[in-house]
Amino acid sequence: MAQQVDTTERLLNLIILLRTTSDALTFEQIRNELFPPYPSSHQAARQAFERDKRAMRDMGFIIDSITLGGMNAGTTAYRIDPSKNELPDLGLTADEREVLRIALGMLSIDGAWKGGALAKLGGETDLEGSTSMSGSMVIDLHAPIANLPVVVDAAAKRSVLKFDYLGKNRAVHPYGVLARDGHWYVVANDAAINELRRFRLDRIENPMVHGEANAFTKPEGFVLRDHMPDDPKTMNDDPEAHDDTAIVLVDASLAKGVERELGSDAVVARLTTGAVKFRVACANRWAFRSWLLGMVDRAEVLEPMSVRSDVIDWLKGGAK
Repeated sequence: MAQQVDTTERLLNLIILLRTTSDALTFEQIRNELFPPYPSSHQAARQAFERDKRAMRDMGFIIDSITLGGMNAGTTAYRIDPSKNELPDLGLTADEREVLRIALGMLSIDGAWKGGALAKLGGETDLEGSTSMSGSMVIDLHAPIANLPVVVDAAAKRSVLKFDYLGKNRAVHPYGVLARDGHWYVVANDAAINELRRFRLDRIENPMVHGEANAFTKPEGFVLRDHMPDDPKTMNDDPEAHDDTAIVLVDASLAKGVERELGSDAVVARLTTGAVKFRVACANRWAFRSWLLGMVDRAEVLEPMSVRSDVIDWLKGGAK
């Protein structure tokens, strides 16, 4: 099941990347942006990319293939031109568009056709069964579907994006959108402090594209994945909060496996019983609790008390 989610996220990320780029990207550039989850092997990554292109075309996307010149002469680059992949304005009101989207979502039709239709109705991609790579692939990306096209549009146009986030008004320069571990994120430069921040789309409220296109440029050499940690437990919902860590006692029966996962640097103490205390990232409490739950009763949060209490309250709530 985990492989299905990774494959689906990769496909969604590829669509967003090619939709928001101003210049066509070569395979190597795409791989650099999206690895992981593209395989480390060049041949395996190329095969996965070719499968992804076929799946996207089956969904109805038109992918431009451009042969480059100059120093990259003969190399093929790719992009998705929004003007070729969206229907002309049908004159629908906001309510009519929403009704049509809901109606499509209720139809028991081929997922690829439905995903393509939603994409053409203004860039909204159906996140359940939208890819022809598998008839039952599902990914729960919790962001309200109305947020995604607005944020993607701002990133594609290089326009300022305004929204409310955790009680604060934000005006940012969106550099890119990426799906990771079941959530959508936008990496953006917060104009007020001129620093990069990561925002989860399901926490964004009232997003709107503000001002003219080409209001900013991405820094040279910017790579989106460099700003998306591989470990979801380190990804705090609040971009201004410091990453938290917890001390977790793991039973001897699981300690070796956890050490292989976290690395020996995470070891705080080894007990004579064989149990090990680990320092574990817990900035993303949802991901941390999911990781902890996988060990059932063979792991215990020792400190800090705030994290321990959070886990206890969560377990009590689930037991009701």
